[in-house]
Amino acid sequence: MDKLNVLTLSLVIPGGILCFVAVRMLWKYKVFNQLLVLLLCLVFLSGGGLAIFSGLDMASYHYLSDGKPAAVVHFRRESDGQFSAHVKDHMGHEYIQKLTGDYWQLDARVLRLNKHMFRDIEPMIRLEYFYALNVTSRKAASIERSAELLHTSSDLIDSWPFLKKIPWIDRFISLQVTSTMKKPVTDKTVYIVNLTNLGLVAEKSRVADNAP
Repeated sequence: MDKLNVLTLSLVIPGGILCFVAVRMLWKYKVFNQLLVLLLCLVFLSGGGLAIFSGLDMASYHYLSDGKPAAVVHFRRESDGQFSAHVKDHMGHEYIQKLTGDYWQLDARVLRLNKHMFRDIEPMIRLEYFYALNVTSRKAASIERSAELLHTSSDLIDSWPFLKKIPWIDRFISLQVTSTMKKPVTDKTVYIVNLTNLGLVAEKSRVADNAP
């Protein structure tokens, strides 16, 4: 007999015996009933934990009504030559950050429910990062986020990596990560950021010269 087969049998046979003895002991002492209860509890705990985890994550998203901009962005040149970026989301939350850069971008996460199952329900949106891009390096750095931002919880809670592993989840809900196109940073310029079917779109406002 081949040496490899002998080695395999020398491991498989004792292993099978040990498994058989273990099963007999579990059966004899009626541990199987307890195992079923334990497994059922683990399933419930896992499902409940994921539901709580997802609910806390969803709390940072907010419905965006039709025709309402996702955000308003405007810039002011400071005395030191830097720009202060003012970003106000559709809920009225605003954060301000000084930046040095030639272009900016804003990205967000958008949750959409299945339209066939959930009619007349607006998409839910959460602003993620605001980027300042330098012409020379093309490197983007997220500005600091204030404590009043809606998405501060996303640093600790992000349920989507777990939810997207569920095979049937896309039948009910979908996640879109979208960004605006690169736009120039200029003094007293106001941009209106809208959510379209293609994602976030930033357009210069007609009242740019009267920026606050």
